[in-house]
Amino acid sequence: MSIIECVPNFSEGRRPDVIERIVASIATNSRVTVLGAECDPDHNRAVVTFIGPPEEVADAAFRAAARAAELIDLNHHVGAHPRMGATDVIPFVPLRDATMEQCIGLADSVASRIARELGIPVYLYEHAARSAERRNLADLRRGGFERLRDVIATDPARMPDFGPAIIHPTAGATAVGARHILVAFNINLATTDVAVAKRIARAVRGSSGGLRYVKALGLALPSRGIVQVSMNLTNIETTPIHRVFDLVRLEAERFGVGIIGGELIGLAPNRAIADTFDHVLRMENFSEPKILEYWIEHYYRQGTPRAEPMPAASLPAVTEQRFEPIVSIGTPDGGRIPTLAAQLALTIGHAACLGPSADPEDLEQTLEIQRQLEAINPTLAQRVSEEAQSREAIDETDWLPRDTDADRLAHAAAIEEAGLLGATVAFRTAQDAHAALELLVELSDSVRTADVATAAQLALTAIRTARYRLIELLSGNEDEDARDYRSRITELLENAEVLAMQIELRFTVGQ
Repeated sequence: MSIIECVPNFSEGRRPDVIERIVASIATNSRVTVLGAECDPDHNRAVVTFIGPPEEVADAAFRAAARAAELIDLNHHVGAHPRMGATDVIPFVPLRDATMEQCIGLADSVASRIARELGIPVYLYEHAARSAERRNLADLRRGGFERLRDVIATDPARMPDFGPAIIHPTAGATAVGARHILVAFNINLATTDVAVAKRIARAVRGSSGGLRYVKALGLALPSRGIVQVSMNLTNIETTPIHRVFDLVRLEAERFGVGIIGGELIGLAPNRAIADTFDHVLRMENFSEPKILEYWIEHYYRQGTPRAEPMPAASLPAVTEQRFEPIVSIGTPDGGRIPTLAAQLALTIGHAACLGPSADPEDLEQTLEIQRQLEAINPTLAQRVSEEAQSREAIDETDWLPRDTDADRLAHAAAIEEAGLLGATVAFRTAQDAHAALELLVELSDSVRTADVATAAQLALTAIRTARYRLIELLSGNEDEDARDYRSRITELLENAEVLAMQIELRFTVGQ
């Protein structure tokens, strides 16, 4: 059975009875489960999370929007968070055995029903958007209820996807969309100066040159006498919570402001919590199968716990802060060393882009290099999985029979095939490291620090050790593919040595 998550946001955070009645309208279907409802009086906003089968979730979302339209009047609504509707946003998120296409279909049907039956104009956003200009929710909501009321009928760019080109007099307008899992994460600061929160938000959010996949606003929280950096993290695999927290903390320190704490709004996937746990405690042997619920889930999925050792392919992927699980002292694994070196090169190079030595006049170029370095990281994570699979293929050749001449020929062919698979991974890792090295050469034009020079040497080491691995795996193999790989990786290394020397000279001559 497909499971869909829906996380509607309502423009009410000060009247619990109103939210209770909206939640009750959702829970009338026994196949829909409400997982949580959170209100904030300063934002004057509530976030409700529920899951269930697609059609039931769609019907519950409509019922909630209908009840909110009865109970909330935006003419009397004031809050820190931007809003344009009583039901401000309804996102559908694919979970188990569900697809984004299903969620897009649900968004279309619910948007049409809200417009038709409630007379509320509706905009489609994110993956459900019908044009690139409407993907970003912030663009649709800019100016809020009051501005949209004035321009919806005259500005073609603000015409709704469904419903009348006139704002609903009390319920405003609603955005309905389909998106991947999002983590809503806020950080509260020990100051009353909202300008500080806004400057930190600008430094953090991706649209103004900060972290990719981060949307951020600086808001005042009058009831608490503090300010907040309110954020949506749209891809926690690439930009995890701990990296966002670290950057906000560094920016806050520039203004002499302390962090009171963080807030998780709604729910977060296990991966987000596990990554943060791993980063903060610097675990040496941590991976997702260390979490009890991982095995409980497996038990209910498969019907019986798995007793055999965890396969190599399920080992944790590399992230910018996870190096320990990739190689273990005392049990060296040459296949993982190139990836580890490349990962270290990316991390140090990425940090150098943020360093105090960066030239302000080259900020735009430096931020672009930073984004490109970050984009290589998921590729390296894939190399870890590919290398594990190639190593497993090599190990399996040990179990092949070698009793007859035919067995021995088959065994030799299997070894050659497995070796070629491993060599392919080594070569691709070398290419990834070379791409990072080219970016580091660009970075060294404006940032000439030990970090950049060190990152370059690590990238060079990744290529060199990948070549060692490739030569070892292709030992005795003289077919055309093997010769081509040896030739190409040698050429790659020679070119990398020239690039690394350029950085070396720029650093040493400039000191």
